[in-house]
Amino acid sequence: MTKKEVTYLNPNHIVIVGIDTAATEEDTLYDERIDLDVDENLVKNIMVFGVQQPVLVRQENGEVIVVDGRQRVRAARAANERFTEAGEVQVKVPVIAVNGDDRRVTGIMISANEQRRDDDVLVRAFKAQRMFDLVGSKSEVALAFGRTSQTINSWFRLVSADSAIHDAIRSGEISASAGINIAGMEKAEQSAEVKKLISGNKGSSATKTKSKSTRKAQPGVKRSWVKKALETEAFNKLKPRQQAALTWFATGVAEKDTWMDEFVFDVESEMESASDKKAKKTKPAPEPEAVENTPIPEPITPEVVTSVTDEVTPTEHSEEELEF
Repeated sequence: MTKKEVTYLNPNHIVIVGIDTAATEEDTLYDERIDLDVDENLVKNIMVFGVQQPVLVRQENGEVIVVDGRQRVRAARAANERFTEAGEVQVKVPVIAVNGDDRRVTGIMISANEQRRDDDVLVRAFKAQRMFDLVGSKSEVALAFGRTSQTINSWFRLVSADSAIHDAIRSGEISASAGINIAGMEKAEQSAEVKKLISGNKGSSATKTKSKSTRKAQPGVKRSWVKKALETEAFNKLKPRQQAALTWFATGVAEKDTWMDEFVFDVESEMESASDKKAKKTKPAPEPEAVENTPIPEPITPEVVTSVTDEVTPTEHSEEELEF
């Protein structure tokens, strides 16, 4: 492979340091994120669209080692496991080889991750709307962006909002999450609400500069609050793993083959086992066996002696003995 040539490889033939090899944090191409769960949304995306962004690799001792793109390779492997079960064609990963010593390769690995800049919410919202206009499927749009249907709905609401909201978001005067909230109002009220919010933001600089250490302690949140939080910009900034956990809390449904799904199974098994043990401890003592009733024999009546010779003579008693 030349440096800029794109080659397609089986993801199982690409080595991930720390997963396919014994490695420590001191190794040049070790990345702590290998401990993260495989992103289910990314797996589903790859199953439909394939791996679109090439993975950067390094050739060493006849092996092809990942420099950047570990999560894509892991997700591609997971996708292929499902394709194998279904008897379908395997997906391959596009790779580009990079050359250089450890110092340069380490710099490439770090900069590839740190210099990425995702589209802001407003840009993603308009892209999502254009895709929906083309494919007509909201679920396909959600799959392409790796977001929930609730998030896509909030993006669509933002796209159709008053242009004053778009302008305020682009200028940084309000956040995208605030814009989404205002977009839920009547169209005639949105412009006035934007002006009100901008005015309030300018007049409350203390709120903007408030540090996390000075924030008031937040009360325990309810499920209804989390459901609303799923539609905010703050939620969109979270990692997929964190988003999945909050979605689980809000909906009560854990995604299959994730740590949450396994956690629910383990807890249910543990509770069931504890319940069985408790039932055995509190089991009532068996009732005593019923004793068979034995009929009481009739009293034996002495034979009446009619012989004259057996007549009984009364015993004589003194008067004192007869007194009661």
